[in-house]
Amino acid sequence: MPMSQTYSNYYGKAIFFFQNSSTVPSPLFYTVFSLQKLKGSQISFFALAIFRQVTCRYRSPDTNMHPSPQESRRLEGLLKNIKSKEFREFCTSLVSNQIGGMGSPFYIHQDLSAQRCSLLELLVHLDSVLLSGDSLLFPLHQIAFQSQNVSNSFLPTMPDDRTNEAKQWLREKRLLMYRCANGHPVFVGECGKPVVISRCPDCGEQVGGAHHTPVSGFTQAQSVRDQTRTGHVLGEARLRSDAPERQMTYVQSCILRLLTHISMLQGAIRNERGVGDMIHPSTLDVLGFLWRHLEKDIKVLGQALDQNLDNTAITVHLILKTCMERTAGFQQARADLSSRQGREQWEKLVCDSAINPVIKHLGRHLAEAQERISADDGLVGSPLMKLLYGDPGSMLSLPSDCPTHRSSFWTLPEMMTVERFSQLVGEAPERNTLSLLTLFLKKIHCVRQLYHLPQLAALQSDLLRVFPLVSDSTTQSIAQVLQQIPAGYQRKILKERVERFIKVWNCLRAEVANNSADLGVDVKLCEKEVTTESSGEFLTPCRHGPGSCLRTLVDFLAETHNNLVREARKLSHQNDSEHNVPLEGISETQLTLCHPERELLPLVLAHCRYTLKKGGETDSSYNLSGIQTQLARCFLAGKPLIQADTSRYLNRHLQDFSVVLTEVRGKIHQEPLKGSISSAMRTVLRSYTDVCDAVFVVEIGLRFLGKTGGAPQSQLLSYLADSLHMSSQISISVAKGLRDSKLEHSIFTWQLLTCWKSELMLTRKQDPFQKLPSEFQQQLSEEERKGLKTFLAATDVEAFSLELHEILLLKTSNSLPDQGYPPHWDIRSTLEVHLEQKDLPPLLGLEYLPEDITLSKGADVWRAAVEFKKR
Repeated sequence: MPMSQTYSNYYGKAIFFFQNSSTVPSPLFYTVFSLQKLKGSQISFFALAIFRQVTCRYRSPDTNMHPSPQESRRLEGLLKNIKSKEFREFCTSLVSNQIGGMGSPFYIHQDLSAQRCSLLELLVHLDSVLLSGDSLLFPLHQIAFQSQNVSNSFLPTMPDDRTNEAKQWLREKRLLMYRCANGHPVFVGECGKPVVISRCPDCGEQVGGAHHTPVSGFTQAQSVRDQTRTGHVLGEARLRSDAPERQMTYVQSCILRLLTHISMLQGAIRNERGVGDMIHPSTLDVLGFLWRHLEKDIKVLGQALDQNLDNTAITVHLILKTCMERTAGFQQARADLSSRQGREQWEKLVCDSAINPVIKHLGRHLAEAQERISADDGLVGSPLMKLLYGDPGSMLSLPSDCPTHRSSFWTLPEMMTVERFSQLVGEAPERNTLSLLTLFLKKIHCVRQLYHLPQLAALQSDLLRVFPLVSDSTTQSIAQVLQQIPAGYQRKILKERVERFIKVWNCLRAEVANNSADLGVDVKLCEKEVTTESSGEFLTPCRHGPGSCLRTLVDFLAETHNNLVREARKLSHQNDSEHNVPLEGISETQLTLCHPERELLPLVLAHCRYTLKKGGETDSSYNLSGIQTQLARCFLAGKPLIQADTSRYLNRHLQDFSVVLTEVRGKIHQEPLKGSISSAMRTVLRSYTDVCDAVFVVEIGLRFLGKTGGAPQSQLLSYLADSLHMSSQISISVAKGLRDSKLEHSIFTWQLLTCWKSELMLTRKQDPFQKLPSEFQQQLSEEERKGLKTFLAATDVEAFSLELHEILLLKTSNSLPDQGYPPHWDIRSTLEVHLEQKDLPPLLGLEYLPEDITLSKGADVWRAAVEFKKR
C-alpha cells in the first residue's frame, strides 16, 4: 500500500478512532446515526473514513476482504440520512466502489498502479473538501459539480493574452494603429496622423492620407481587444507548456493546475458534455484527455519539488488539509472565475493561504506526516517503517555505534531538475535581480526548439521558389503537394524541412496561441495538430490562414532569441551594441543554444554550496546570481540580434516584378537571346526542378542588378556565382543552361525560363495559372479560336507567347490595381502598349489578332499558342 494512501486512510481513521479490522467497525455505524449533524470539516473526515474503511478494501487480492453485499446495503441505507444530496450520492458511490459518483469508470482494484491510486485518492480528498462547503475552493466546486455554468470561465493557471504588453509597445514606439477598409492593421508613426497615401500590404486598398486627413475607409483602430481565452486552452498534455503565469512560482502553478484538472475530472464524471465544452480545441475523449494531464501534473510537480510520487501526493493532501483548516469558522466572499482579475485574485489567495504555508517548510511537514504514517495502527512495528524512518538496529545484528547503520545517513541528496530549479528561482528572495534567469526558465520550452531556426528560415526561401509552381494547394494535403515536386535531392531536403516545421509547430503551437496578440496569428490555427495530411495551404506563404504559420513560428523563435540577448546585454551594460545578422545568415553558433538538462543543470550544480550541520543532514544552497552571470557569459555573450523581416517573403508575391525589370533596363541595355541559345537552354533544362532552380537564382540576380548595374558583356553565371556567392545554389544543369547568357540577356533569360516553366507544367498536366484571378481565365469561343489560328500562322509565336506570359504573370494581380491591366482590354492593343513601354519593336502580324479577344481570355490564348508551337 503506497504511503500516500496510508496517510490518507490514517487521516480519516484518526478522526473516528477506528480499529484496524477487516470488517466495518461499530464506531462507524454509531457515527452514521448522527449523520444529520455533520458539518464543515466533519463532512470531509467522514468521507475519508468511508474511503479508508470501505472502498480501499477492494484493493485486496483476497475477495473475502471486500465489503459484503449485506454490509454495502446496510451502509447505503444509513447514508440516506445525509441531508446534502451531493454528499449523500458521493458517499454512496464510495461504498459501491465508484470513485467520483455513480456510474464512474474509476474504481479501486488490485491491479491499480501506484500513480493512478494516488490520483484517485487526491480526487476523493478534494471532493470531500469541496462538498464540506469550503469557501476558499468554491471556484473548484463550481467546476466539479456545476460544470455547465462555468464553460466560459477563466480557468486557473490558463495563460493570459499579452494585449497589455502590445499596448505598451505601441506607446514606446509612438505608433497608432489604423485599419484599412477591409480591417487589416496599418501603423502610423510620428504624430499619429497620416501624411502620405499608400496601399495596404494585405489587400491593396488605399491607406494613409494627406495633410493629416485619412483617405476614405482608413480609420483609427479602437483599443486592442484582450484575446485571453476562456476554458481549458492547454491542448494535449504532451504538447503543453508548463511555464507559470501571473507571477506564480513553478510549484504554485503545478499544484493549482493539478487541482483544476482533478475538479474537471470530477465534473466530467457527472457531466462529460459540460466539461467538454470548456476544452479548446475540443476532444472526443474528455476523461482520457484529463487523465493524461493529471499524469503529467503529478510528474511535473514531483520534479519541481524533488520528491517521489508518495511525498508529492502527501504534499497535495497537506495543502487540502490546510484549505480546510483555514476556512473552519471563517467565511469570506466567494471568489469567481468570470473575469481575468477574479482568477488572478483567487490564485493569489489560494497560494498565500494554503500553498505557501505548506511549501515554505515542506521538509518539516513531510517529516511530521511520515511520523504519523509510521504511527498508524496498521504499520506500528513494521520493519519497512523502521528501515525508512527509524533505527533498524533493534532488528538487525549491526554495530550500534556505526553512523552508516542509520537510515538518515543514507538519505538521498536533492535531485536537481529544470522544474526544481525553476521553483528555487521563483522562491529566491533576490528573484527581482534574476531577470535573465527568470526569462530563460520561462522560455525554456522555446529555447529547446531554437536550433531548428536556420532550417525553418531556409524552408521559407524554399517555399517561395517552389510553391508558385505546383498546382492548387488548397485542395491537396501537404503530402500530395510534396509528391508533385520531382524526385531528387531538392525534394528530399524540402521534405525534411517540412517535417521539421510540422514537428516544431506542434510543439510550440500552445505557446504561439498564448502570444497570439503579439504575433497576429489566428488562435484557431493553433488548435489542431498539423500532419502531412493537413491542407497544403500550410506550405503557401501568406499573411493570414494556414500559410502564415511558418512565418509566425520563425518570428516567434527569433523574438525568443532576441529577448534573451537583449536581457543579457542589459545585464552586462552593453545596451548600445548593434551586432545583428539577417535571418538568412543565421547559424547555430549564433543562436542561444543551451540544452537545459545537458548544459544548464551542470552549470547549476557547479554553483551549489553544501553545509553539513552537526546532528543533521547536509544542507545545500545555490549561488543564483553566479548562475545567471555564467549563463549570460557562456551562452549569450557576443550573440547577435536576428533581423527577421519575414514580411518580405510575402511582399515578393505582391511586388510588380516589372518594376525590377524596368530598373535593370535602366542600368543595363538589354538584347534578345539568339535562337540557338534559347534552344540550347530549353534542351539542357528539361527537368522541372532545374527550371525552378534557374528561375530562382535569376530572379535574385535581377533584383541586385536593378540596384547595382553591371557590365553588359559580363557572364550572367559568373555574376551569380562569384559576385553574389550563389555557387552552392546553382546545380550543374542550371550552370550549363546559363553558361551562354550575359548580363545584357538577363531579362530575356528570365522571360524564357518563366515561360518554359509554365510549359513544362502543362506537360505535367498542371495549371500554371492556378493563382491567376478568375476574370482572366475565361474560355475562347470557336469563332475566336479560328481568328486566333490565323494570327498565329502569321506571327512569331515564340515571341508572342513570351510577351503574353509576362503580362499574365506580372500585370494581373488584384493586389496591384493601379499597375495592372484590366481584363476588358483587348490583347492586341495591350501588347502594343506593353512592347512600347519596353522600347521593343511591334510584334510581326499583330494586326491579324482579332480585337474582340480580350485579356479576360488571356490564359486560354496562351495555352492555344503553346499548342500551336508544338505542331
